[in-house]
Amino acid sequence: MTRPFIWLPTVLALMACGGEDPMPQGEPAARLLAGRSMLTPKPWARLAPGVWERVREDGIRERSSTGVEGLEYELQLARTERALIAQVSKASGNASALKASPQENDQRIQFLENALAEEKNSASAWMPNERLSAQGFYEDGSPSGELCGGTYGFDAQFFIEMTGGSVSMRGYFLEPSPYAPYTKRIYVRAAAWMYDPDIVNYDAEWSPTFTNTCCFSTNQVYAGIDPTFSPVLEAYGYIKSDGCGSHIYTARTY
Repeated sequence: MTRPFIWLPTVLALMACGGEDPMPQGEPAARLLAGRSMLTPKPWARLAPGVWERVREDGIRERSSTGVEGLEYELQLARTERALIAQVSKASGNASALKASPQENDQRIQFLENALAEEKNSASAWMPNERLSAQGFYEDGSPSGELCGGTYGFDAQFFIEMTGGSVSMRGYFLEPSPYAPYTKRIYVRAAAWMYDPDIVNYDAEWSPTFTNTCCFSTNQVYAGIDPTFSPVLEAYGYIKSDGCGSHIYTARTY
């Protein structure tokens, strides 16, 4: 059993209570890029510059953050969570239950700070291709879109059962030739936990750096938890390039 970062809903509850795999063949690209786990969702709402959110009809909440402004939003959120964790620990005196939270949240902040620095350094080299977006293939906030002359996507699958639940996450990138001269990496994580920071499972993976390829898919990461009648599940994905920007996608049950 391993422990991911403890997210904001867990903090609020405590306060209240005291590889490169081939892409599937023969599957229409439109279905892949739409996300196979989705029902008809509500429209995306803009939360802030570079940040969108919506609720799917199955109740899953999605957030999408793009570029420098999106990373700044994610970093501010992580720092707010870190401050709340400190307040809970001080107010409740329950340091043992929260002992892992500050360290894990600090790691997340460091991850986002590094990503933001890289994004700012490469921003002047961005060469966005909005042709497909202009034709209506992608909407703002979508878990898939254009990057470096190709298309990326994240596929989050949720399974809620009687006394538990599980989530899986995968990221992929498709690019027609001739290939753009940019390197890319994808990070995916699946997490499942109760409202208790000591009962958490997660699986995460960084892809190797890749370029000059038509298709790339990460391994599928998976996490589940039981017994509980209210599992907390989250899928998280991040794709970055050395010259075309980045994208963060989060899907969660809370």
